[in-house]
Amino acid sequence: MPVSAMARESSVNSVRLQTFFELLAAKIGYGELQSCIAALSPAEAQVARTATSNSWIAAAIEEKILTALVERCDALELLEKSGSETFNIHLAGIIPALPAAGKESRSIFYLPGLLRLVNASYDARLMEEEAQLTIELENGADHVHDILYIKGLLRAFLNFLKKENAQILIPSLALESSAWPLPAEGIEFNGKTRFVIPDYADAPDPALVRGMATLGWGTSPRDAFVKQVVARSTKLIRDKRELSTAVEYLNVANDELDREIQENKRELTMARNIQKGMIPGTIPDWHGLQFFVYYAPLREVSGDIYDFIEIDQNTAGLLVGDVSGHGVPAALISAIAKISFQNHRHGRPAEVFSNVNLDMLNFVKMEGYLTAIYLRLQNDFTLSYSLAGIPGPFLLRYRTGELTRLPGTGTLLGMFLNASDFFSEESLILEPGDKLFIYTDGITESTDKTGQQFGEERLKAAILATREMNAEEASSAVLRSYRQFMLGSSVHDDMTLLVMAASLNKEEYDGHYRNYQEHRAAGRLTLALEALTAAVAISPRDPNCLLELGELLAHCRDYSQAIEVLKRHQQLKSNSAQAWTIQGYCHFKLGQYDQARSYLRRSLSIKRQNLSALYHLYRVCKAQGAEKEATEILLELKAMAPRNSIVQKLKLIG
Repeated sequence: MPVSAMARESSVNSVRLQTFFELLAAKIGYGELQSCIAALSPAEAQVARTATSNSWIAAAIEEKILTALVERCDALELLEKSGSETFNIHLAGIIPALPAAGKESRSIFYLPGLLRLVNASYDARLMEEEAQLTIELENGADHVHDILYIKGLLRAFLNFLKKENAQILIPSLALESSAWPLPAEGIEFNGKTRFVIPDYADAPDPALVRGMATLGWGTSPRDAFVKQVVARSTKLIRDKRELSTAVEYLNVANDELDREIQENKRELTMARNIQKGMIPGTIPDWHGLQFFVYYAPLREVSGDIYDFIEIDQNTAGLLVGDVSGHGVPAALISAIAKISFQNHRHGRPAEVFSNVNLDMLNFVKMEGYLTAIYLRLQNDFTLSYSLAGIPGPFLLRYRTGELTRLPGTGTLLGMFLNASDFFSEESLILEPGDKLFIYTDGITESTDKTGQQFGEERLKAAILATREMNAEEASSAVLRSYRQFMLGSSVHDDMTLLVMAASLNKEEYDGHYRNYQEHRAAGRLTLALEALTAAVAISPRDPNCLLELGELLAHCRDYSQAIEVLKRHQQLKSNSAQAWTIQGYCHFKLGQYDQARSYLRRSLSIKRQNLSALYHLYRVCKAQGAEKEATEILLELKAMAPRNSIVQKLKLIG
C-alpha cells in the first residue's frame, strides 16, 4: 500500500474536528450545523456527533466529514483557522513544560512532536540553512485539509514564538494539481509537502544543531559536535594559535557536557511531573475509612506506586507496589503496572495479580519486576487482599492494642509465567479504630550512619504508640521515629507508607447520613442540612458527602457557603462536572456572571451532554445580553432534549 494511503487509514485526534465544528457553528449557526451533520452517512454522522467524547478517530472518516461540510457550507477558509485555534487552545499550554522550551530558538524543534499529537501519521523534518527554515512532511499531509490545517497551526506557532511577521511559503505539495482548489502559482505538485519560512531570524548555533540531531534531523549528535570542533580548531590553527586550539576544544566539550546535564535535568523534571499526575496526591475518606500516604522518591521519579481505585459505589481497590531498581526505568514499569491494575480492577485480588503478571511479562519482558499488595475494600469494613512479594502490612487492633502482621503468600509480578499458582487470597474485618500500616522496604531497610537497619522491630514499636491516633497522626508519629533513627544518614531507596484507619465514629456517621437522606426525601431541607453537616464533620474528606452538602446549600440559597464547600470537594476530586455546574449556578445567583460562565464552561468540557450546565449557561448569556450565544445554546438544548419541560418553557422565552 502506498505511504499516503496508509496515512489516511491512520487515526487522528478528534480535536481538529471539534475545533472545525466550533468555527463552523459560529459561521452558520448551531442548528444549521446539526442539519449538515444529519445529511452525512450514518457512520459519518455518528462519528461527528460523538467526536467530543472520542480521543482518536479514523482519518478516512474525518476526511469524508470535512470534505462534505466544506463543500456544503463553503467553509474552506475555516480549515486554516482551525489549525490556529487548535494550537492556541490545546497545544500552546504544553510547550512551557517541555525541556529547554524556555529558549524560543529551541522551541521550534518541538513542532514535529506537536504535529503528531493531532495526527499520528504526520512525519515532519526540520531543515535550517542560511536563515531559512523548511518543514518537510514525509507522509500524512496528502489532502488540502491537512495542508491548510498545518499552515494555520504553523502560523499560530510562529506567533507564539513572537515571529508574527514571518512568511510561510508552500513550494511543493504531495498531491495532484487538480486537487488544489486555491491559486497554485509557484507550487510544485507530486513532490513532498514542504512549508518554507524565509528570513528565519535565529541563526544556527551549536545548541540548535544538536537539537536537530537529537530528534533525528540532519547529522548525528557526534558528527555535529565533531564538525563544530574541527571548524573552530581549523580557524585557530591558521592564526598559529595551536595552544588556544586545544583550550577551545576543551571549552566546546565542556559546553556540550553542561548542555547534556541541563537537558537531563529538564527531562527528569518533566518525567517527575508526569508521574505526579499518575499518583494520587491524597486518598479521600471512603465510607468511614480514612487514609494518609507518605510517598518519597529517592530521585526525581520513583519505582514505588500506590493507587486508590473506585470499582463501584460500595467497593474500591487499594494498591501499594515497589518496582525493582530506581529512576526512570522503574518509573516506566510502575506506570505500566498502574494501568494494568486499573484495567483488571473488577476481579478478586488473586485474579487481579494473575492478570497483571501476564501484562508485565508481555510489556516489560522480564526487564524488571514488581512486589505489591492489592486490597479489595467493602463499605462495611470487610476486605480481601493478596500479597506479591511485599512485606505483609501490620494491623493494629484498637480494642485490644494487639499488633499483628497480615498473613499471605505470593511471588513477584512480571517474572514467572506460572505466578498465578502462588497467589493466596486472605480476608479480614476491620473494627472501628483499627489501623492498617502498608509500607515498602525502603523504610525498614534504611541504615543509619553505623550501618544498622531501621528494621521491623523499630517499626512495630513506633506503630504500637499510635493506638489513639488517626491516620495522619499515626503516619507522622512513625515517620518521626524513623527520622530520629536516620539523623545524619542518607536514604538509598524509594519509600512509601500508607496508613488506613477505620473510623471510631462509623455508626454515628451512618446515622447522620441516614437522617439526611430521610429528611431530604421528605423535603425537610433545614433538618437535612443539619444531619449532613454533622456527617461531614465526622468525615471531612469524603468527596461524595461534600458534593451533596454543596448541592443542598445551593438549594437552601446559601450560595457563598456552597461555593466554599465545593472548593473543598474539588481538592479531592477535580473532574466532577456536577460540582462545576453547581458552582456556576451559585455564582450566577450571586450576580457574578463571568465566574458563572467560566465554571459552567468547565463543566461542559468534562461532560458535553450536560443539560443542567447548558440551561444555566443560557441564563447567564441572557443576563449578560449575549443574545447570539444564548440563541445557539437554546438550539443545542432543543436538539438535546426537545421534550424536556424546562426546554419547552425556554422555547417560549427564546
